[in-house]
Amino acid sequence: MQGSKVNEGMEKSPEHELPKRKITQRERLVRALTEEILDGKYPIDRPMPSENQLCRRFSVSRVTVRLALDVLQNRGLIHRQHGRGTFVQPTYNKTFRSPAILMLDGVSIRCHACWQMLMGMEAEAQDNAGMITLLNQPPADWPAAAFSQIGGLVAREASLSKKDLAVLRQQNLSLFRLGSEFDYGASLRFGLDHAAARIIEKARKNRVRRMLFVTMDEDVVGETKSQRLHEEVEKQGNEMELETVTVSMKMPEALHQLGAFYDRIRPDAIFLTSEWLSPTAHTLFERRGIKPGQEIFFGMYLHQDWPAMLSHNLAVVRLPCFEVGRHIVQQLQDYSFRPETLPDIDLMPTFYGLLAEEA
Repeated sequence: MQGSKVNEGMEKSPEHELPKRKITQRERLVRALTEEILDGKYPIDRPMPSENQLCRRFSVSRVTVRLALDVLQNRGLIHRQHGRGTFVQPTYNKTFRSPAILMLDGVSIRCHACWQMLMGMEAEAQDNAGMITLLNQPPADWPAAAFSQIGGLVAREASLSKKDLAVLRQQNLSLFRLGSEFDYGASLRFGLDHAAARIIEKARKNRVRRMLFVTMDEDVVGETKSQRLHEEVEKQGNEMELETVTVSMKMPEALHQLGAFYDRIRPDAIFLTSEWLSPTAHTLFERRGIKPGQEIFFGMYLHQDWPAMLSHNLAVVRLPCFEVGRHIVQQLQDYSFRPETLPDIDLMPTFYGLLAEEA
């Protein structure tokens, strides 16, 4: 297993579904003892109850008790002293616990929203004299010692197998997942449902009939945006036609493709998924004699602040991905030892331009 600062990427994989399951006796015991340790029930200079005492108190087998204590030791909550017993680890709540990001393919990040989120995570970690750890092996392959060094995991749902989820449950490790299929861990959402509804509503008020949504190649968040926009077109029941196209990640190929799509479709509105395309797209349409806001409804998703570009001619949705990254690290620290209560994160986008009138 390798750890480093944020500089690698994630891969696309098929999604896995995990059926609902009951909490095991071991998990209940881990949660109960964790709560008692965090509440200060056990002094650090006195041994905790023996295995036999825990067996009688919780009506479980000795094997279950030993497995639960293994999890607590791996999480850095307790330590064992031969011949003396089990003791609470005195420094468990004083140390910044390094969040980990699972990246299996080792390729540079192609999703700009994800990159901004990871930069926010790294900034928050550095403010706490810590760092972000990159892992290129699935949880099922981690050594036991790794779980005491990690304060939570961020992973694409498609990168986790059922076996990986079982290991994370067993080790009681906090998980933020990009997806919503699994019943373990908290979900990361970017308020895209709300953003899509506002975009289509504004386009409808501008009497848009043909809308072109442009996303970048390999932009996994862009796929979700497109899906939400199509759902909103159907939900609002208007006669708008929405077409999604994918352009290259490189310039000037992207601009050439965008120009070709525009000439073929002749849309009344264009919405771009990335600021990478936004400045040069302005130039492209200006060369064609098109004025956004007058002859065409023009908008974009942004992952950064670009105040100079914002005007009444544009509908702009800013996704606060950098702030989301900071919030992820804060939440993983707060819920490091209580992963079962880790809340979802769904930060609403900030609206500028035409949408700012209603924000």
